[in-house]
Amino acid sequence: MNGKIECFLLNVLNNTLNINYYLISFNSKHIYLLTMNHTLTVSAAYGRDFKSKKEILNYWNQNRDFQNLGIFETGYINKQDAKKYKVGFLNVRYRNLKNIAVINVSEDTIK
Repeated sequence: MNGKIECFLLNVLNNTLNINYYLISFNSKHIYLLTMNHTLTVSAAYGRDFKSKKEILNYWNQNRDFQNLGIFETGYINKQDAKKYKVGFLNVRYRNLKNIAVINVSEDTIK
């Protein structure tokens, strides 16, 4: 493209992670820049069930495990892992998976 830089915002579904990134193309060479803000849907790990948002936040701040509820990808994640892998938000299912609370990972807050 003779020196022109093109930026495209792409949304990619990687298993259950919504990962936003920019593809920068310069003279047919590509650079991928990952951005924050992918979201995971999780619940309490090891058969536990949360009853309130306050309980969820306490669990989060203790760096305890949450279970990923993704269709293709299962496993566990805690506060340290979420920050390391630049997760933006956790949708936490609670009260028998009937309710959802959202943890903002960068701010350590819950809604």
